[in-house]
Amino acid sequence: MSSSIIYTGGESASLTGGINLKVSDYLREPGECLLIINAIGDRLGSLMKRPGYTLIGAALASSQDILGLQPYYQAGASKRLFGIVNGGSNATIHVSTGGAWTSINSSLLSDALYQGCQFLDTVFFVGYSSGSSTFATNFLMTGTSFSTSQANINGMPQGKFVCRAADLLYVGNARSGGTNYPSRIYFSSVPSSGVITWTSTNFVAVPEDNNEEISWLEESNNQLLIFKERSLYRWDESVLVKVADTGTPLPGRSVKTVGYYTFFYSQNGGGVYAYSGGKPKLISQKIQPLIDAITQTSLDDLRAEADYDHYYLFVGDVTIQLPYGDTMSVTNAVYVYTISTNSWYVYSLADSVKGMCRFVDDTNGFDRVYFGSTGEVFRLAYDVDSVSSDDGDSISGLIRYRTPIGAFHELKVVHKAYPLVDRAQGMTFRARADNRDWKRETQINQNAQMIPLDLEGRIFEFEITESSIFAPFILNGMAFIADQRTNSP
Repeated sequence: MSSSIIYTGGESASLTGGINLKVSDYLREPGECLLIINAIGDRLGSLMKRPGYTLIGAALASSQDILGLQPYYQAGASKRLFGIVNGGSNATIHVSTGGAWTSINSSLLSDALYQGCQFLDTVFFVGYSSGSSTFATNFLMTGTSFSTSQANINGMPQGKFVCRAADLLYVGNARSGGTNYPSRIYFSSVPSSGVITWTSTNFVAVPEDNNEEISWLEESNNQLLIFKERSLYRWDESVLVKVADTGTPLPGRSVKTVGYYTFFYSQNGGGVYAYSGGKPKLISQKIQPLIDAITQTSLDDLRAEADYDHYYLFVGDVTIQLPYGDTMSVTNAVYVYTISTNSWYVYSLADSVKGMCRFVDDTNGFDRVYFGSTGEVFRLAYDVDSVSSDDGDSISGLIRYRTPIGAFHELKVVHKAYPLVDRAQGMTFRARADNRDWKRETQINQNAQMIPLDLEGRIFEFEITESSIFAPFILNGMAFIADQRTNSP
């Protein structure tokens, strides 16, 4: 009899390889899993159920979507977060310093997506309603003062997107002089004593004859990245260069930059890409079935944000096609990419995501990811926060691990399994061989609990699930007692 063990340390692989749905069972790395929902490998070598999130202040409005979130770091003032919420006839902008929300102005265009950009110690806002094909009136926030007529936005074109790059402010997919220009970016003058001006001739035409709209603007390494629906360009204030025939779909909310890397979802490129110069690199091959689950009708739902080591892509409700005919539905799905380990995970949130941002308030000393849902704004927790529910709702974790346990061509019998867990707290274990029926469903109540199996086959699949508001479980590995079938063909 021989044993095969996957555990943290030694010569065996850790469990921080993330999801790999694309590869054959015989080629999947030992540290990779078939599927991981609501768990993540940030504790190196182990999988831990993800932290939850908490509500910021109270609801901004009842049954109304958050249309935009924007941080604001004004010199000499408290750090602020602006939240724009829809309304029956108008939208309203609110402000928070990390707690209660205060209404500022209720005259904004309803049903529009808003984007803000901090520049010259103020925040410039643009917006667009795809439902009514209407551009919102530009406005500017200085502290908590709202203005649609301040000098720095006089003559500023309306737009779907606004971005600062180097010393200029840009507006993309714009409306100027009563005409829509979906393939132009307009730019301000260089600031002088805190003042900028706008002229109708300061624009760049990003090929206007290819039936593509500008779908996002992003500053990266002191250059402006201009995304269109099927292509990507960069602009350095003098030369426009086509980077790739890989774009991002409207409304463009999948693009986020962390350090030197800009991440984005591309419909025509069939996945998630990372760009740091040269050509964008496809990084989502391992989760291609998850990418394929993003439907045309869910493109409007895409939202993204990033922190120091993660890219979060909200994709809405998806149905995942698993190998061998299995499917699984995931509600409010977020695809999470861990940059340092090149690994993917899936979150399923209790609330939908309508907007996302990063924000450092005066209490927390590092960036947190915030997201807006239906009338509410939440802050994603980290391990140090000890938040183990989604604003009071249970978090349901699932880990599926498939392995041939030794030589893939040999017929084996797995006699026993020993899940190596911290905080077992009623986890459920089950197993199957060669895609047959699940067997041996067992509740795990202690670390290294022995589970009798006596399963015969070549490919073995093990599943661990747990749903609660308790402190998160940690799966450190799985030990098996197995041997080769005596008369294995």
